[in-house]
Amino acid sequence: MKKIIIVLAICLTTIYTISLVNQRNSDVNLVKETTKSTEETWNKLINTEWSNYDDWAGSGLKFFEENNEKKCTFMIYGSGLPVIKEHTSIVTLESDNITINVPNLYDENSKDESVEIIKFTDKQITFMDKIFKNNKNLD
Repeated sequence: MKKIIIVLAICLTTIYTISLVNQRNSDVNLVKETTKSTEETWNKLINTEWSNYDDWAGSGLKFFEENNEKKCTFMIYGSGLPVIKEHTSIVTLESDNITINVPNLYDENSKDESVEIIKFTDKQITFMDKIFKNNKNLD
């Protein structure tokens, strides 16, 4: 009877160990896939400019790297001027979600910054409830 219990304990320990190894490998693969997806997203965005003309002269987003940091410049276009206001933020990427900090550029007195999520597909960006189209590759 003791031998059966010992064999059973060894089998259960082995099954549990295999289960932990499989879970760890699954977690590692998920991290690799997420990293790959994030890199693919950034590679599609880097050195591009996206514009929306729903309001007044419009607004834009420009993606680039500077000092090994991913960055985005949010621009408000002017009438008669290419850009009347802009703000550059470090980009945080999680798969197809891009996060940037944006001050209230429409209110001169505001010191508030908001964290905004940019939804990206190959054809368009959704940002602050507006659709932006790729109008320029900056290469």
